[in-house]
Amino acid sequence: MRWIPVDSKTFEYGMLRALGMPHRTLVQILLSKSLLFSAPGIGLGLLLAFLANIPIAHELAAFAVVPPDYAFLAAPLVVSALLGLGMPLVANLVPISRALGKTLRDSLDVYHVVVSEVTVRVFKLQELGVDLWQTCISVLLIVVGFVTFYVRHKSQNAREKLSAAGCTEEA
Repeated sequence: MRWIPVDSKTFEYGMLRALGMPHRTLVQILLSKSLLFSAPGIGLGLLLAFLANIPIAHELAAFAVVPPDYAFLAAPLVVSALLGLGMPLVANLVPISRALGKTLRDSLDVYHVVVSEVTVRVFKLQELGVDLWQTCISVLLIVVGFVTFYVRHKSQNAREKLSAAGCTEEA
């Protein structure tokens, strides 16, 4: 679906409609193409996320002195799968409605060209009031907050579990 935009395929859709294909069947074909491309991408993305999580979880667990946990929770998997399936469907709604909303005569017009004008303006961050030092300090504070909240919290929980189990640290 990404390689062949809906706008450039309007003539093909018009031909299929002229041959008697109902709108509903054409929409089903377009949506199944979209899902056909997104499903392998979701699977590959989740696999790569799991593989990237292994060294990160190992390093965080070693830093926090806790056993590593490599498992993914169900909620993020479901959310990522739903977003991965839903975004292509939402992205295709406007082009599909534009292609199918035309009259059959307009769909079969080879010389009809859709012109969409896009204006791009480039701003420097300094013009918007954001300086480089502010960005660096913000990133530093985010990292410190992450380490303080997550890593220290996990380490403290692990120490409490060890002390509850009767294990003590010897210096």
